[in-house]
Amino acid sequence: MPISGSFSMINVDAPPLAAYFAAMQPEGPAPTTTTSYIPFIFEEVYNQDVVRYRGSMKEAKKITITGKVHDVGYRLFLLTEAESLLIDYFDARNALVNGEQQLIVLVQGPKDKINSFVDFIRSNYPPEASVHNIVVEEYTEEVRSIDSFRQSFMVSQLAKMVQIGMVMLNKQDQMLDKQDMTMNVLREESEKVRNVIKERFEEDVKWLKSEILEIRMTLNKIKEKVGIV
Repeated sequence: MPISGSFSMINVDAPPLAAYFAAMQPEGPAPTTTTSYIPFIFEEVYNQDVVRYRGSMKEAKKITITGKVHDVGYRLFLLTEAESLLIDYFDARNALVNGEQQLIVLVQGPKDKINSFVDFIRSNYPPEASVHNIVVEEYTEEVRSIDSFRQSFMVSQLAKMVQIGMVMLNKQDQMLDKQDMTMNVLREESEKVRNVIKERFEEDVKWLKSEILEIRMTLNKIKEKVGIV
């Protein structure tokens, strides 16, 4: 256990400090020698170091979060908080247990930082998430470094983006194929309509010609009857 003890830097003969130790002793005058103050100073420094030591003791926790916790940015959300607390060991992975979504978080570091991280998890979550239960347990195995998790997490996210991009490209190709099929159908229908119009037009022209011929024949007969040559 580290003990800091720069006693030579303290002016124990200064009146305020002497008065302090006089108040600490129920009887007798305040001590005037440096050695008389050492037990008190040592105890104070020792207690401060104990507090710092206990706060810096490393511990590991396994935190299981159940609810709507997948595909809502939960891991990045917790990674950001762990980095802000300067936690060096962190891991998080999605799991599906009995049909329920779970996020399993492993974290290791100084006790005070781990406690702050657990408090954060209990009271904060991403906007799109819905938390039903949180279980915090002691964890005795090794937790990988936060740098290692960050790298693998970014790689997995890039891989997911590539997969999404491939799906979008496939859908785009399918849409283009459907568009081509639609255009082909439209061309075929347009050709059919054009043929129908052409046939109707030819029939109408033929009918008009026959009507004109009949009218001419009728006029010729009328001319013959009235003697018009």
